[in-house]
Amino acid sequence: YERIDTPIAICLATYNPDAKLLARQLESVRAQTRRDWTCIIHDDGSPLERWAMIEELTRSDARFRLHRAEENRGFYRNFEAALALVPPSTPYVALCDQDDVWYPDKLASCIARLDDHPRAQLVYSDMRIVRGDGSVVAPTYWDRRRNNFEHLDTLLFVNTVTGAASVMRGALLDAVLPFPPAQGPSFHDHWLACAAFVGGGLDYID
Repeated sequence: YERIDTPIAICLATYNPDAKLLARQLESVRAQTRRDWTCIIHDDGSPLERWAMIEELTRSDARFRLHRAEENRGFYRNFEAALALVPPSTPYVALCDQDDVWYPDKLASCIARLDDHPRAQLVYSDMRIVRGDGSVVAPTYWDRRRNNFEHLDTLLFVNTVTGAASVMRGALLDAVLPFPPAQGPSFHDHWLACAAFVGGGLDYID
């Protein structure tokens, strides 16, 4: 485990990231109204020049902790490796993609919902879908599919929980690690959502 002296751990999985998009995401993390976080970046064997870029973008902020795998294993195992560095005693764990942008209150809003619903193990939110330049493709993630966080039978077949829009309790790590063997195209957020549902439930912020 990493030594983490903050109540929030952010797990950012990277692979060959675009410098402009990653810089934008890192600035949105720094701009959070909750500043009591540690961000664990686990890189999935990016070329050394991209790894150097990640180091440069985070050098001035000690809250970023960097780790790099020697070979690429895919995002499923990359997120597993990042989560494995978080002590289960950490109260809150957020997942982070390399090319998103967070609203400043993302962490605060999700954590407040978890605090208001003590049985819930994971909270997730809606998202706006944007292009690389920030222009909006869709104002919601739910324009073509129905959201579901209340029915395990349908959640098992069709995941509607996006990891990058989620904050979960650190205690859930004992139940989800190590990840199960991949079954075809496996997604970390689907596994986390099902485990959280069984462990106490999910909640959603519109």
